[in-house]
Amino acid sequence: MSVLVLDGTQRGIVVTNTPGANASSVAETALMFLFMSGRQFASKLINSNTKSLALSTGNSFGYELSHKIVGIIGYGNIGRKIARLLSGFNVKILVNARHKYVTNNGEMASSVEIYKKADYIVLALPATHETTHCSYARFTDRFSSAL
Repeated sequence: MSVLVLDGTQRGIVVTNTPGANASSVAETALMFLFMSGRQFASKLINSNTKSLALSTGNSFGYELSHKIVGIIGYGNIGRKIARLLSGFNVKILVNARHKYVTNNGEMASSVEIYKKADYIVLALPATHETTHCSYARFTDRFSSAL
């Protein structure tokens, strides 16, 4: 949603644009969700809330992030910070962005390649007309036919 600068100014409201100002907080939150999904946090929380003693199927301890492939779709301020945070976890990073970038701990890849190879996919997209309402479900719907 855009803010009309003139309207704000007339009302005595200072309007600023601070790209990247919260990139670290958002990147850290994304990393937290990667850890939580690998450790099956949500399903364990649901089981604890229903007082179920049943262990989840598969690996009841979850999965380590180390030695996995993480796809990052969008490599702006937030995407680059996520990649930097992941550099200490021995993961391979596949990056998809509108522009070519050199990545220290990964490589550029197509969206289809990321969909086929990544163990985890992070959508770090700018808020544009093309990305509004973009979700993992819509992403997978788009590329599942490519398999």
